[in-house]
Amino acid sequence: MTHRMHFPTPFVRGAVARTWAVALAVAGRWFTFLMSAALGTVAAAQCAATWSPADTGYGIDGPGANGEGAVSAVVRWDPDGPGPLGERIAFGGSFYRLGIWAQNLVTLDPTTGRWSAPGTAVSSPVVRLLAMRNGDLIANHSSNYIYRLRGGVWTHLTSFSFSVFDMEEMSNGDLAVASGGTVRRWNGTTWSQLGPNLTNVRELAVRPDGTLVALETMIVSPFVRLLEFNGSTWVPMALSGPLPPAHDLSCLSNGDLVALDGGTTPASGTDPVSVVRETPIGWVILGTVTDGLYAPSIYDLTVLPNDEIVIVGRFTAVNGVPAEGIAKFDGSSWAAFPTALLGTRVTGLAGDRVVVVGKPATNPPDPRQNVWLQDGTEWVSAVRGVQGLSGLLELQSGDVLGVGGDLPNGLARFDGAYWHAVPFTSFYGGGSMPTRMLELPDGSVVVGGENLLLGADGSFRNIGRLTSTGWDTMSGGLQGSVRALVRMANGDIVAGGDITSAPSFGARNAISRYDGSVWHPLGLGLQRSNGSAGRVDDMVVMPYGRIVVVGDFTTAGGAPARGVAAFDGWFWRQVGGGMPTQSALGGVLAQRDGGPLTLLDGAGQLWELSGYGLPSEHWSQIDTSVLGGPVGSMVALPGGDLLVSGPFASTAEGQVAPFARLAGGSWTTIPAWSPSALAWPPTLDSVGRSGTVYALGDVGQAFTSPYTLGWSTFSSNCAATATSFGASCDGELEALSLPWVGGTFRSRLSWPSGNQALGVIGFAPVVPGLQLSPSLPAAIGCTLDITRDAEVFLGASNNAIEFAMPVPSEPTLVGADFYHQMFPYTLDAQGGLTAVWSTNALHLVVGLL
Repeated sequence: MTHRMHFPTPFVRGAVARTWAVALAVAGRWFTFLMSAALGTVAAAQCAATWSPADTGYGIDGPGANGEGAVSAVVRWDPDGPGPLGERIAFGGSFYRLGIWAQNLVTLDPTTGRWSAPGTAVSSPVVRLLAMRNGDLIANHSSNYIYRLRGGVWTHLTSFSFSVFDMEEMSNGDLAVASGGTVRRWNGTTWSQLGPNLTNVRELAVRPDGTLVALETMIVSPFVRLLEFNGSTWVPMALSGPLPPAHDLSCLSNGDLVALDGGTTPASGTDPVSVVRETPIGWVILGTVTDGLYAPSIYDLTVLPNDEIVIVGRFTAVNGVPAEGIAKFDGSSWAAFPTALLGTRVTGLAGDRVVVVGKPATNPPDPRQNVWLQDGTEWVSAVRGVQGLSGLLELQSGDVLGVGGDLPNGLARFDGAYWHAVPFTSFYGGGSMPTRMLELPDGSVVVGGENLLLGADGSFRNIGRLTSTGWDTMSGGLQGSVRALVRMANGDIVAGGDITSAPSFGARNAISRYDGSVWHPLGLGLQRSNGSAGRVDDMVVMPYGRIVVVGDFTTAGGAPARGVAAFDGWFWRQVGGGMPTQSALGGVLAQRDGGPLTLLDGAGQLWELSGYGLPSEHWSQIDTSVLGGPVGSMVALPGGDLLVSGPFASTAEGQVAPFARLAGGSWTTIPAWSPSALAWPPTLDSVGRSGTVYALGDVGQAFTSPYTLGWSTFSSNCAATATSFGASCDGELEALSLPWVGGTFRSRLSWPSGNQALGVIGFAPVVPGLQLSPSLPAAIGCTLDITRDAEVFLGASNNAIEFAMPVPSEPTLVGADFYHQMFPYTLDAQGGLTAVWSTNALHLVVGLL
């Protein structure tokens, strides 16, 4: 018998300006809803899906012999002084690109990770920078030019006859500049000289009491001396002990000076190797750096707001304390940072945070400089774009996991602002490259690739599961590269590629299944005509759990199957008569939501499968002649459209069109953001849970070299959303997909208490939630949180209850919202209700991509 569940009557919604007609199809466990026009809150014409670069390429590009740039100055800068704007980090040097395309000067917002170029372009290299308290930024260009940035406008203040060596802000807000044998002051209107000429001023510093200090190099003993300005003249300071320092003169909060000292005369050119501090009895050495292989040196010093001293350079220890490339002194002892880093410039941020321009100690070494921030536990990369990526995966958290390329150890997480190195990650062996990722419901990620030796000791191969505590070896991994990963409905993992065996002897002939404990073969697997193991290039999971694979093979399970086959859990069969292009085995598959299975073969041609599983099953070619070139990659969009990339013809406006979209049988080209000729077609890599498409590679050209973005995204300004609310008394109801126009909304409740559930759709929330009727055997805290406007009975399978609802392909639905909740229950042998629970609810908004 069918038992109708009786819930408390929901509150009356009143005059709701919506008309909904709901058709319920219980047998198929899905329902379709039709809505009247003008239901959505957003006009479809206002929606647009556009490409955005993930900022720019990795590292610093510039005029160097190998295309490298250089940073000469890093300062903390508040653009509006005491105003509401937050602090920025300004970088000056000789470069074309750092975070964004901008010559010689850029700024970074440390909170958001966003780069910008303040003011107009800076055409000449920036040697040093000074941030003034009133928000002005002073730049020293090309050795002897002084410019001021105020309100986005650069003003030339002066040009000195000699090189500028240092700049400081005086206590009254005036600017002091050391050039040659003089110190000159700018009072905002005119320049004047501070005191008589000196021999050669190299460094300036301002004590907390406002006293200006100058470091002067001499040609006679004592070679270096310090002087203080008393308002009218310079007074030498009488200090004993080692020679005063020659680099990076700074002040502690109590007024003591700290600096770097080479230990010999400045004329010798020896790099500084010691940190020294001024005391009442003279200069004392706080620390000396050493290096076991190279001549040690300290490149830069900064004093943090808490008086900690941070140094960067080429060294492996300070005072015998191991510290590679960067170290800090807390007033009594030296300590290393959590991760080694070879730095060139350093500045302190608020609190304990440090920013460094340098090269991290990675294996293999990073060939180019980058910008790194340290929060006390880890280094994060402040440059978003990464070259040479082999894969991107959008995680449940919304972060993006990247593999390959220039990422530290080939695996890192992007949080929207910074790249974070992933703990426990070690890839060993020449040419090792992670290429495939698959996130599991518990948040762990399966990582597969080629020539991978994973774990702390490299003890397992080519595939592993990364958890919050380390690597799960997945029974020792697989022999042969992993090219494709899918998760079956029962939770098993299927890996495909050039797989020949596994330590558990459960893998052979290109494909294997992992049940959480051991690897299993899938029948006889896939073979070539010569009897050798085949190769899997891609896989998709079809409805009812069948797996379709494409690759280089001629038999599947021992039966003929040219290049494309399906496995139903027991047997293999050929799909659509085999690969439609006989000479081009291998390719990519896409299961279009609500549409046919699509194949991109090895020759760049597109095919779609009709009559899947029926005697009439066959491949039909999709006409791509209008695109002007072969297809290089493809992905299926959530609404059922197909997105492809390739070296396509330019648009009528002369823009690059490396992307095209197939909707309703018609192609539309999508211009890139670069107006110049296409260099290499990008690769469409994945589609995230949010509907964002991720692409890898180059998209055009800028200046005279390829414009390498590393990665980019395609997303809609009318995005679908799913937001959880209400309290659950039985697990967590999660959205597996979002409600896109033309797509299918799916949800799942894992490990429910009941073996059946009522899936409910409502058009309004119930606030506060209503306790389930006392006449029902409901747990305390189980509530009805939405109106019951449509419902369907669902059964549990593989320890989960899943719900699916097609969204009509009707653009007027954009912006319409609805609600979803599940009520698991159990019945006795007579069909009587024995227990009922409730989940959290989901607020859903229909989007258009």
